[in-house]
Amino acid sequence: MFIVKKTLFAQSIIIDKKSNLVTACNIIEEFITPVIPTHLAPTNLLIYFERDSIIGDSKFNVKVTTSLNDKLLGETNTPIDFQTRKKHRLVVGYNTIPINELGVLKFKIFNEKGKLLHTHECSISPTTI
Repeated sequence: MFIVKKTLFAQSIIIDKKSNLVTACNIIEEFITPVIPTHLAPTNLLIYFERDSIIGDSKFNVKVTTSLNDKLLGETNTPIDFQTRKKHRLVVGYNTIPINELGVLKFKIFNEKGKLLHTHECSISPTTI
């Protein structure tokens, strides 16, 4: 079995192929906008997984849903393969996320049995002067 250790929402995620280092550019904790409707583009959700043991199954399927104020905007199903490692990371890329109202943008990660593993939230707020 595996868990989600942490998530990070950013404009850009870069993984160096030689060193395996991760760089997150423009981390988005709150999106402040002067106008509605608008959109976030492009963005990425970085998900860190960790499994209990390297013995046993290494391949799993996960589902990631994206919603704004609990209205589903989209979902993706993807396989992950730990191979012989205990940790794995996944980058989910978004070309654009439509923002039609203020509120809370949620990314939910589910295992292949439909169990919710983690929720990452990002508030959408108006510009204040």
